Amino acid sequence: MRNEPWVDGDHILLLGHSTGGLTMLAAAQRNPAGVVGIVNFDGGYHSTVKPGEPCAPERLVETVAALSRAVRVPALWLYAENDQFYGPDLARQMFAAYTAGGAPARLQILPPFGKNGHDLVTEGAASRWLPIVEPFLAELKLPSAVAIDLPEPAALPAPPGLSPGSQKMFARYTSYRSDAKAFAVDDKGGCGSSNGRTVAEARDNAIAECSNKDSACHVYAVGQHVGEN
Repeated sequence: MRNEPWVDGDHILLLGHSTGGLTMLAAAQRNPAGVVGIVNFDGGYHSTVKPGEPCAPERLVETVAALSRAVRVPALWLYAENDQFYGPDLARQMFAAYTAGGAPARLQILPPFGKNGHDLVTEGAASRWLPIVEPFLAELKLPSAVAIDLPEPAALPAPPGLSPGSQKMFARYTSYRSDAKAFAVDDKGGCGSSNGRTVAEARDNAIAECSNKDSACHVYAVGQHVGEN
């Protein structure tokens, strides 16, 4: 990526959320050329078998301690007060283990967001965390001005016949300021909703999630538009 013409190879910031946050910490232990900072949003890993449970918290603490031994890249850690996977107590334990060996980092516990603060960066407004990140970027001499301002989400009509739970999911879907998202429905009021790296990925995942409910599904909306395209 450093060789791409649109990349400033000497001023790279690594950002990751959840497993991605932990992955960025792992990448930083090699002190890769050009990387000047890390932003770790709610980093860690959790069980897919027991949702809501971090995978062996004590092992997680040991893991971040091991990742920090040779790190020279400064990091900003952001965790929500009501993160249901990595609450503030666990976040502080991980942070203490990470910085014990001298790794340059700071931790900020953000106010609660929704029912699960783990979703803050993916579902919340940037205004909830950007005021903390901007000074960090300034210290690293990185720009923080808005380059492309995303439009407000379109006001899409809800599919008819949705169950109460599906209505809530559609309301959340319409709040995402992304075009790489899709919403699928079945004929029983069920649904599937997904964001993706691409429109095709989001569409496939939405259909798969909807189909898990054992009924035929079709795509109702993609991005900010009703229809499959």
